[in-house]
Amino acid sequence: MSCYTEEPLSVDDSHIDHFLVRDLFPQKDHVFDWNNLFADTREDSYSSRHKDSFVKTTEDNLKLLNPATDDVENLLYYRLDGKIAISGSVTDSTLRERCRYTIDAFNLNDPVLVRRRREFFTYSIEPLSAQGFSEEEILSCYRGMGFRTLIRQIYRSGE
Repeated sequence: MSCYTEEPLSVDDSHIDHFLVRDLFPQKDHVFDWNNLFADTREDSYSSRHKDSFVKTTEDNLKLLNPATDDVENLLYYRLDGKIAISGSVTDSTLRERCRYTIDAFNLNDPVLVRRRREFFTYSIEPLSAQGFSEEEILSCYRGMGFRTLIRQIYRSGE
């Protein structure tokens, strides 16, 4: 599963991303740091490949939320229309800016991603939820299918 988009991955369409862009952080301690290596898609229009072309400076790279060290699940929110937004609980302006920058840098509201998340909710989660399936049952049904945070947030919000 992509750590940035939560889409399922296969060996053929994935790669290891260096969260700290190698051109900006060439030091060996960053290149081989497990907290800097993430499985991701090879998609160019969003995710890590988009981030690598979007981020221009070390300061910009350090603004990004890191899925290994930041509480991304509680900072960003999956809306039912498929978009990702900043959680209403984030009130600190600096943290809100980091959230906004992360959404933009990874292009997390790319139309393809928005459609996939909306369809996953509409055709997969919503029917099972309407039939009384619990969060754990739905997570179990869709293990390996991605969008685990979307499922958790729907149950947390009671939607």
